[in-house]
Amino acid sequence: MTRNERTQRLRDQIRQLHDSGATVLDMRNALGLSRDVIYYHRQKMGLAQQPQKVELTGEQRQQVKALVRQNWSYKNVAARFGINANMVKTIVHDSDSIHNRDLGDVLIDPVNALLARRWA
Repeated sequence: MTRNERTQRLRDQIRQLHDSGATVLDMRNALGLSRDVIYYHRQKMGLAQQPQKVELTGEQRQQVKALVRQNWSYKNVAARFGINANMVKTIVHDSDSIHNRDLGDVLIDPVNALLARRWA
């Protein structure tokens, strides 16, 4: 069997597993291949999904921050909004910067509210 035939046979198996709804982990277990090899062949066959950019509204960003303040895990918040846990972390940490905050968020902090009253 030539290299091209082996590659084609492997891609046929990957396509069959993909069409049956198998995850990459399922493919790894069934074929005994590394994740990188499976991703490579899926990309070459046009089966790799392109990451979709999710934009949250200001209200949704506020909800993300509120849920994290209520001790929800980043993972659970991410699942609720269909985003990555790292994006949740970024939203929360970026909101700690005064440059990325709404004035209302800044004035919620008692120290900032005191300073605002004193300097007004």
